[in-house]
Amino acid sequence: MLVEGLTRVATYRRKVSASQQRVWENVRDWEHLPWLHDRSFSALEHLDSGDWGWRVELSPAHSKTQKMTLELIIDADESRYVARTIAGAGEGTEIWTTVTPIDADRTDIEVEFHLPGVPPDRAAALGEALTTLYTRLWDEDEQMMMLRESRLASRARPLEGTLELGTEASVRKELPLEVEFAGRPFRLAELDGEIVVYSAICPHLLGPLGAPDPSGRIQCPWHGHQFDLRTRRSCDGRSARLLPTPELAIDPETRSVSLRAG
Repeated sequence: MLVEGLTRVATYRRKVSASQQRVWENVRDWEHLPWLHDRSFSALEHLDSGDWGWRVELSPAHSKTQKMTLELIIDADESRYVARTIAGAGEGTEIWTTVTPIDADRTDIEVEFHLPGVPPDRAAALGEALTTLYTRLWDEDEQMMMLRESRLASRARPLEGTLELGTEASVRKELPLEVEFAGRPFRLAELDGEIVVYSAICPHLLGPLGAPDPSGRIQCPWHGHQFDLRTRRSCDGRSARLLPTPELAIDPETRSVSLRAG
């Protein structure tokens, strides 16, 4: 397509291993930008959002002073969307993305970059830079969408059985330790001198939860949501709680550690 007054500097195409539903879920998710894409953005302020799309103020990762206001508008038939820079760095830029389902697990993506005031001798270099940037952004998005899809499928399975982990002494040497139980990841860590277990899946959108910091907080790298490991509740007033865990048992005689379904 042609956008009046702008120069199309490149077109980027790829197939992503995610359903159309996951792609549109990702497109509407403005909150992940400075977290999942922290190499590109350092901060975000939410301005507005709705069925039509969203509007945010973003700070690029390479600058502490530059800001840009980005508006994303979704076509009514959910076949494409446009991200417009309406103020700040790159003002006037329009990036059009067409979303076409291939099958239940794959989606075709086509991205067109339209820039204002581009000298003819700079178009190719700008197009190459934007293509490189969007390759990385879609790589990061695709990994998130694929992991979310797999965890949505496994979440329906009940926790069953027992997992033997070894002696308490051997387990403590490995902390923090991630294990898989009933097809789901859990993490063991030390808190106030005790071994505790918690789900390594964020209850928000099923992102990965890492090891706790010294205060007992854990954070999701997808959206920055934090949880207090002592209370199992969100640290910022949200209603979310950590997902259920199996029982952690330590045999009083052998000091062997196991996880057991409740």
